[in-house]
Amino acid sequence: MIRIPAGTYDVGSTPQQREELCKRYTMHPSMLVDELPAQKVELPEFYIDEFPVTNAQYAAFMAATGAGEPYDWPLHATAERAHHPVVGVGGSDAEAYAKWAGKRLPTPQEWEAAFSGFEPMADRVVPGGQWLPVTYSIESDPTQRSKFGLHGFGQVCEWTCVVNAKGQFPFRLLKGGSWMSQESWGLRRQTAFYAFAPWCRQWTGLRCVSDKQMPDMPEAPLPQVGAPDYHHNPSAAGDSVKLLYHGGRGMGVALPHIGEALGIAAPEGYLIDGAGPKESEDLYSSGPESSETGTVTYRFRMDKIENQFQFRAGPDFFDMDYSFKNLSNKDATVQASACMNAGLMDVFYDLEGSRSFIWLGKGEWMPLRSLPRVEGCGRWISYVTLPQPPAKSVVVAVLGKNSPMVFAYSRPNLSGPLALANNFCFSCLHLDPAVRVPAGGEASTRARVYCLKGGLDDIRTRFVKDFSL
Repeated sequence: MIRIPAGTYDVGSTPQQREELCKRYTMHPSMLVDELPAQKVELPEFYIDEFPVTNAQYAAFMAATGAGEPYDWPLHATAERAHHPVVGVGGSDAEAYAKWAGKRLPTPQEWEAAFSGFEPMADRVVPGGQWLPVTYSIESDPTQRSKFGLHGFGQVCEWTCVVNAKGQFPFRLLKGGSWMSQESWGLRRQTAFYAFAPWCRQWTGLRCVSDKQMPDMPEAPLPQVGAPDYHHNPSAAGDSVKLLYHGGRGMGVALPHIGEALGIAAPEGYLIDGAGPKESEDLYSSGPESSETGTVTYRFRMDKIENQFQFRAGPDFFDMDYSFKNLSNKDATVQASACMNAGLMDVFYDLEGSRSFIWLGKGEWMPLRSLPRVEGCGRWISYVTLPQPPAKSVVVAVLGKNSPMVFAYSRPNLSGPLALANNFCFSCLHLDPAVRVPAGGEASTRARVYCLKGGLDDIRTRFVKDFSL
């Protein structure tokens, strides 16, 4: 561990610094809302790990405690990567590791102080098309060191001890950039953002601090060969959309030329007149009804609303048709949310929002991250304020990473308000229209999801043609 002397340290970022970054990268300031405000802090002496916790060290923790495996552990935790940073560790598990080690997770002030003298990293290109983390071992790490000798920055986002409640859920603060970060604004020591505390991904890791010097942590052996990459599904690698129905209220969809499947919960969330329903009953579900059309239908009832969701596969798109029947004698407004989790596919993972755009039925495409996030949560799920007046059609698109593919979630011919939310940590999208269902009557809405070769102009042209806009 490295000793950080007691003293006064500069931490955080100023409004002016954030404004300059937002202008350079076409972001709204709410993308940086989780960073510490610029301030001088007095800190007592402490000790911090020179390098993030490694796979071998975390394997020893698992062997000693029976703790569960990090995300994608069998894929990347091999002997040749024993001294690489462990990835896929959730915030709660990071805290458990630190406690087992006789240490603790750092405060964000301690973390920034330990990286004093660290210059922001330049923009960089990150390889795409793989789930294996692009990290380095402690022996071969090429990253710059802080003035105190810390290194490993920019390999994993590191959990801190700060936990805040957002609604009924605990959120923990992450610091720094990861191997997935490509832009300089996310590769500064001031970088910070909250994520759901137990959550993890292939770029979340940790390093620990202590109030006294501690011996080197034990290590455990790792296998010579990792498990096959289960993300890639040979049956999903065709040239057209396939529905992979497994029962229940949801769908797996294989997208063309990707080789990875998109999982959809429909509905993932549900509101009737602004409140969650109290009663639920499954009425009917089916597997693919036609090998030619690839249609899947399921019906259920929530409170007094009978629902039908129908998935229909096209060559490079699929539709989700929502139909609602009101069984009551009062008008109702229904909002059913389906999460399009593009980040389940490596090529569309967009942690920084640099490849995510929105088109509001006219004008030009806008970076999705240029719109204000109203929950004050920089990268986690947050509602986005859409420009007024309301758009009649909306498309949100994610360009492939080092790929000619583009993914788009669209809502044509809207008849009422639309709620837009997204989560850059997951690269998921929610486009949820409010549908008015008259007493004793019916109403419907449609979503279309594309995956095709091309760019933003190709998606817009295709969408306008498909719906005669």
